[in-house]
Amino acid sequence: HEEYYLKVDNDEFCDDFQANENKVGKLALDRTKKFDKPKIVVICDVSRSVAAAAQFLLMFLYNLNDVIADIRAFAFSSHLIDVGDILDDHGVDEAIPKVLEVIGFRPTDYGQALVDLNKQHADAIDRRTTVIVLGDGRSNYANPRVDLLRQVHDRAQRLVWLNTEPESYWGLGDSEMLRYRPFCHVARTCATLRDLERVIDEVLRAGKS
Repeated sequence: HEEYYLKVDNDEFCDDFQANENKVGKLALDRTKKFDKPKIVVICDVSRSVAAAAQFLLMFLYNLNDVIADIRAFAFSSHLIDVGDILDDHGVDEAIPKVLEVIGFRPTDYGQALVDLNKQHADAIDRRTTVIVLGDGRSNYANPRVDLLRQVHDRAQRLVWLNTEPESYWGLGDSEMLRYRPFCHVARTCATLRDLERVIDEVLRAGKS
């Protein structure tokens, strides 16, 4: 069987999303023997509040979808949709704009996204699943439905939140991260490609243990 780990080419990337946005196509994954058939659910925020990072996050999601066989890929602004078919059926240059056209850059509602996940896709998560949330945790002052995130936490093997904002911003304004964090096994700031590489490496290693 094949096993994978993530390797990102960082040489030409700056440490901010605005610079990365124009070079997002250079994100790369190396396939080597390291991780054995992880089961992953990725939930990617592509709403207005992460506009500068949305293409970057989707590129990362696209690459995960490409190398991990057992993955469910979702994206949301408010309502959440399964984007697996889009990622499977299109090259990256078509897939990312298509996802953004269908669901991106709208007002954020994490609570509604969690409602959709639990009502429509609850079967995607079980005790073997690592759930990865990519987003800033800003819910536009809507009900964050922390109770539903807790249900995801309780059903999954691990819940990992990779936040695009510095931890000092968590809980400020409409950020719900301080309410979400108790139900995350891991909650980290990921502001660079190197951050994402390191954390996902750790997550997939932990998923084997």
